[in-house]
Amino acid sequence: MSNEKDRFIHADLSRCLACKSCELACGLAHAGCEIEGAASGQMKLKPRMRVLQQGTTVVIAQCRQCEDAPCVKVCPNGSLYQEEGIVKLNRETCIGCKLCAKACPFDSITMTTEVVERSDGRKNNRTKALKCDLCFSRNKEIKAEGCACIQACPTKALSLSL
Repeated sequence: MSNEKDRFIHADLSRCLACKSCELACGLAHAGCEIEGAASGQMKLKPRMRVLQQGTTVVIAQCRQCEDAPCVKVCPNGSLYQEEGIVKLNRETCIGCKLCAKACPFDSITMTTEVVERSDGRKNNRTKALKCDLCFSRNKEIKAEGCACIQACPTKALSLSL
């Protein structure tokens, strides 16, 4: 990869319609299904970014892949770490303590609940962190063509900053 620093999704808010196409595409891409499958299965999508609108003000809450990431510093067991120029999350080891979400200055880490099967066959709800990884977990590389949110934006308001 050419540049392993300062890679993040840039939003030109003057072009953003707040249509949330990027949110939907992100949730679908990470769920590994098409919209019809998600709708018919009543699947709850979990996008790694959010479009927030208050009046005419639009803000994209998405991981900025901080070089000196506060979320990485507060993670008690190393589930958040930096590698290949991005902040990565190991959801398998995440304990759901929410420290990362509180430490993030961009409000880009959300907590989700998922059902986990225990060794005795019973099921429990477990909270885990969720954040943008520039679609690295899906593509094993970072490029604009691989970022679901960028590809879905009808006004091309999103781009990959390298």
